[in-house]
Amino acid sequence: MRLMLCTVRNTFIFKAAFFLFAASMLYAFEENLILGTDDQWSSLAMMDGVQLKPGWEGYPDLTLADGEYSLSPQNALSDLILHFNGPGQYGVSPLYKIGDDTESFEMADKWNYSYREKVFGNASLALQSESPPFIIHPQGTALLARGNTPEDFSIEFWLYPARLSEGEEIFSWEGGWWGDGDLLAQGINCMVADQRLLWNFRNFFLPPGGAETEFVLHGDTILLPRKWHHHLIRYDSLSGFLEYLIDGNPEAMIYTTPTKHEEGEIYLPVSGSLADTKIQLGSGYIGLLDELRISSHLVEEPQLERYLRLQGSVVTRVFDLAQSETRIREINVRESKPGNSDIFYYFRISDKLFNEDDPDLSWQEFNSGAALPSGISGRYIQLRVELLPDGTGEISPSVSAMEIVYQSKLPPLPPAYVIASPGDGSVLLKWNAMSDAESRGFRIFYGEKPGIYFGTSAVFPENDSPIDVGNRTEYLVEGLTNGKLYYFAIMAYTGTYGDLLSEFSREVSARPSPLHGNP
Repeated sequence: MRLMLCTVRNTFIFKAAFFLFAASMLYAFEENLILGTDDQWSSLAMMDGVQLKPGWEGYPDLTLADGEYSLSPQNALSDLILHFNGPGQYGVSPLYKIGDDTESFEMADKWNYSYREKVFGNASLALQSESPPFIIHPQGTALLARGNTPEDFSIEFWLYPARLSEGEEIFSWEGGWWGDGDLLAQGINCMVADQRLLWNFRNFFLPPGGAETEFVLHGDTILLPRKWHHHLIRYDSLSGFLEYLIDGNPEAMIYTTPTKHEEGEIYLPVSGSLADTKIQLGSGYIGLLDELRISSHLVEEPQLERYLRLQGSVVTRVFDLAQSETRIREINVRESKPGNSDIFYYFRISDKLFNEDDPDLSWQEFNSGAALPSGISGRYIQLRVELLPDGTGEISPSVSAMEIVYQSKLPPLPPAYVIASPGDGSVLLKWNAMSDAESRGFRIFYGEKPGIYFGTSAVFPENDSPIDVGNRTEYLVEGLTNGKLYYFAIMAYTGTYGDLLSEFSREVSARPSPLHGNP
């Protein structure tokens, strides 16, 4: 592959030959523009479902964004989302405060993180028996804040236990409620029992008047140490159905009724109003925890796959290649497509500047390293990349760098044998065009001092310098002042917008005079 990854700046690679194409277009040396590697993909204008991760030789790679939940409109009913991606990288809802009663996370982060073992994101929360529990305070309208009456809800997290010792507590919530004149201690507890997880809802689902209740769900699956599993508890307030699932599979179920079956009055959840509630993670637990989410709805399908089986895409900014009709030779990509993951590449190009989100300019697909048709040219170019995971949703492709290889046209040669003949208030210029089929026209520059071409015509404003005379080889510059000495030089031009200019021709001079008459 041609991709040169030693630099990410606009690099000019000079070679020892010119390229002359069938259409008689003479192009300059190859140049290349490299994206990725040292520039950290700073030229991207849009990223959707894509993230940057350390990749080839430590440079950032483009990969699919993993299945982390986000506090986005799509997850509007997510009350709390914690990613545990490292100190300060939580994504916590403003409805919750992290830390104990005297200090918040912003003051001191007392917890450890695993950057090697995690489900999504960059890290997971690492807890040991001597570690302080991770404390979360629901506030205001948070689902488990005091005084609230939740309806449907879900609590979910990923767990990687190290030992599964009896009594290790994973999740606990504490509150209090006055019922029948007595104070009821409320709690939601998830703990290890017989190498399984047990959920105990104590006085959380209450009948009118607030009599004591207890609803327990005990998982059937024996958990193995050092293996990730997704745990979900979800509740449907219309039916009173409370269910525990592991990796999306039902483990235990119960109805919040006096019979604990479908029959009977449904006891609804109540969050205590007597004291501030709090959530505690990992009291005596040894292992990892990742992606805690509390939702004010019943989660039908949790995100279990690493990737969402949807494409991610990036779009670069529009690059200016400096001149029109620049030929794109090829576009090379350093990529990785493990399994049956895939990547699709597109470009669009125009001699006219276009917006990054222009809906009218069409995209063209290309293959990495394949020579593009000779007619692919323009001044402004933009790239688009679409990444797709494999069929399992567990493997992502990646892109490390991209290289646009292009050739600008050689400028036309300046006219030769320029002759200036003075006349009465005018000068007739004649020149020979060089044998350059790409010259589309000529511009005449003139002024009253050598090399300074700001001349103006007294009566013919169309003859103010410079004068675009089109594709001709003589022109009468009129409206000049007799007796003044004028200096002239001519440029040839080509390109779609006449933006590729030759050097100046040799300079000639002439002094208009009525003695000369009309040339």
